[in-house]
Amino acid sequence: MEVGLDGKPVKGMPKGLRTPSEIFIHTEIFRARPEVNAVLHLHPPTIVLFTVTGTPLLPIYGAYDPQGLGIALEDPPVFDSSVLINTPELGQQLSAAIGTKRACLMRGHGITTAAGSVEEAGVIALGLNELATLNYQARALGAPQPISQSDREAL
Repeated sequence: MEVGLDGKPVKGMPKGLRTPSEIFIHTEIFRARPEVNAVLHLHPPTIVLFTVTGTPLLPIYGAYDPQGLGIALEDPPVFDSSVLINTPELGQQLSAAIGTKRACLMRGHGITTAAGSVEEAGVIALGLNELATLNYQARALGAPQPISQSDREAL
């Protein structure tokens, strides 16, 4: 369905559908960042666990997944609210939280990614999820150690 930046359908609403309740996540990021062509919002359970415990996602690997490492090194911000982003004002707050970054963690809620294409936004989301999964599993085994500064710079 095509919607305008006001969150309303452009060509009428197809029968049986309604605009998503969190449409303002997308519209407000698009409004603030003209270079962004895709915004994804997901609810990965492992990432939600990290946000509710305040546990950082450590850069624990390198060549295994350089994309995921890049996201970790960007230190994605945390939007510190678990409410539905169902108003333009809340969308503006989330947009301010993500700023110019590619991803934002949402406390007790999920993640939002912003990129030049749907594919890129999806790869960012997958990388974040893999980073969270391996951080979680590493913590189950012991105390994970971030990769070295020289490895970070080399990658």
